[in-house]
Amino acid sequence: SLHDALPILMGIKVSTPAGYIVCFGVICGYGLGFGGAFAIQSGTNYWFREKRALAISVTLTGSGVGGFAAGHIFGSIVAESGSAWRTGWFVVVITCIITMAVAFLFIVNKPEDIGQIPDGKEFDASKQKTSFSKVYKQLGNVPMDVVKKDYRVWFMVFALGALRFAYNICVGHATIHLLDVGIAPAVATSAIGSMTLLGIIGRIGAGALGDKIEPRWIWSAGMLLTLIGLYCLWKADGAAMTYMYAAGVGIGFGLCYVASTAMIANYYGADAYTSIMSFGIPIQHTLGALGPLYAGLIMDRTGSYNIAFLTGFVFLAIGFAGVLASGLPKIAEDAYAEKENINGQ
Repeated sequence: SLHDALPILMGIKVSTPAGYIVCFGVICGYGLGFGGAFAIQSGTNYWFREKRALAISVTLTGSGVGGFAAGHIFGSIVAESGSAWRTGWFVVVITCIITMAVAFLFIVNKPEDIGQIPDGKEFDASKQKTSFSKVYKQLGNVPMDVVKKDYRVWFMVFALGALRFAYNICVGHATIHLLDVGIAPAVATSAIGSMTLLGIIGRIGAGALGDKIEPRWIWSAGMLLTLIGLYCLWKADGAAMTYMYAAGVGIGFGLCYVASTAMIANYYGADAYTSIMSFGIPIQHTLGALGPLYAGLIMDRTGSYNIAFLTGFVFLAIGFAGVLASGLPKIAEDAYAEKENINGQ
């Protein structure tokens, strides 16, 4: 409802910068917080276990496709209406009402709420990881007092924050930086669209692989690609480096987006995932909000983005190392040891 109130107000009432900030910043922020990706990821974790990464990939790819298409669709609507931008908001109202009705009528929080079970079948415990090539998935939920004492979860939360910090710098300042260093305007402006499209490829790739190999390796690969992409943006001197930046950051972010959700839920359980992200998301998005603000301040004071890009690079490197070091939690190792003892007797 909060999210639906935004386009109604934007289409009818908003005519000042303050009104825009209240509607788009405050109301939309609350609406997305309650009904955005977090709710979708949590629900998907409850409904799917065996093919969890694939299911997460499908749901998050939908938002990527929608986001990519929205700019073109609403741009055309505004152009056809004679630059009457409020018309676009009325179309958003209709879309939000439809999606709100679908969510209210058809979405169920957990399969247990209607007498079903995840995947529609009992999970085969024999499929639990016994070698490098298979994926561990926690059958129950690790208690939060145990989770909060596990260093891995803090490594993962920081990695998500570092990713958002660097990604939002790219979204907010990449085009300006590229134009400043002499990249052709057509190339500079197309890079952000290419990055969004390539992000969809990253999400699909993570979904295809995330139930076959540990999401930790996919998340690590995504962080590494984002690192490379940020470096290419920093040192861009032509079209090749510009599109390497778009590919690295786009695909890397897509891989991380899906793999991080799957990894946390696999390690600690679906209920624990929701609890972890209840404090993880504020940390993640606070760092994400600070990224472009920090980069703008650095640019204004020094005339260059060098320090901002270096900071993002260091954050990503630390996050990459943290994810790479986050092997299976001790509860999983104990479970494997117990299984091996039973099998050996």
